[in-house]
Parts: sequence; structure tokens; C-alpha cells
Amino acid sequence: DLKNGIVGYAIQTGQRSQIFVIDWDNKDISDKSNDFKQKLKDCNTLTINTAGGGHHFIFKYQGKLSNIKNHTHLFGNIDIRNNKGCIYFGDRDDWIYTIENKEVKIQELPDNLLLELHEEIINKTGRKVRQKLDNYRKAVEQNDTEKIQELTKRKYQNGEYVIGIERYFITPEH
Repeated sequence: DLKNGIVGYAIQTGQRSQIFVIDWDNKDISDKSNDFKQKLKDCNTLTINTAGGGHHFIFKYQGKLSNIKNHTHLFGNIDIRNNKGCIYFGDRDDWIYTIENKEVKIQELPDNLLLELHEEIINKTGRKVRQKLDNYRKAVEQNDTEKIQELTKRKYQNGEYVIGIERYFITPEH
């Protein structure tokens, strides 16, 4: 518990801190996200209750998690915090973050849940790629040079320059 004027901490996630966090937010809840939340609770890993009524499920960072990037809105309300990510723990105007189960150890993420996350990431990324390609196709058909330029401009992302719609297809090896 936080006392003596300490407001809170930003905790880095990923390889550096050796934690991988699944952030279940208490908004935009779906049946799938509720089912996934129950599976996370069944893992009996360290869990932090967040200010908004959600939970941070803390797992041991493992090599098999190294290729998972930070994501938001998986299953509608689940965020992933991994390398170059962070979570908050402390006081907030409306709530204090609390540890739900202090007596448990941080567990490894089970392979079946990792597989579900991978499938949802692929589904979500695929939707974004289709939407971007549809927008690009429409701009080309309408000869909208301003929109084409916007969709294909270079952007700095994750330590490298990428070009608009291609950023979903370029891997670090290229």
C-alpha cells in the first residue's frame, strides 16, 4: 500500500523488467473479453486492481513473448504491455491501485492463452490492413492526391521510418 506522500510508480514492462502485462479495462466489455478475463484469473498470477475497475495481470517475461508488441483494444477492452511499455501503480484522484492477491507468485503465461492473444492480434491487424488498403484504393480511384500522399507518407515508428500502408507488411529484417 502507498503511504507517506508517495503518489505512484510507472513500471516498465517487457524484457527489461521481466514482466509481461495483460491490462483488462472495465469498458467496452464483450463476452470474449469476459471469458478471457476468467482464464487470466484462473492462472493465479499477481493481479493489480486498477483505478478504473480493471486489472493488470502480471506474467513472467519469457522469450516466447519477445515478438509480441504493445497492443490496445484486443477483444474490445484488453491491452498488452510488453517491451517499451509501462503500467501505473499508485494513487489517482479517483482510486488507489491495489494488489488483489499479494500471496501469489508471478506465473508464466500459458501457451493456450498466448495462442488466443496471437489469433486476436492477427484478426485486429488484418482489419486495420484491410481498412488502410480500402482507403488507399478509394483515394486512387478518386484520384485524391492529397489523401494518397497522407496514406503513403513516411512516419517514424518503433525506431524506424516506415511508409504509410506498408508498415503492416515490413518486418525488421527488411
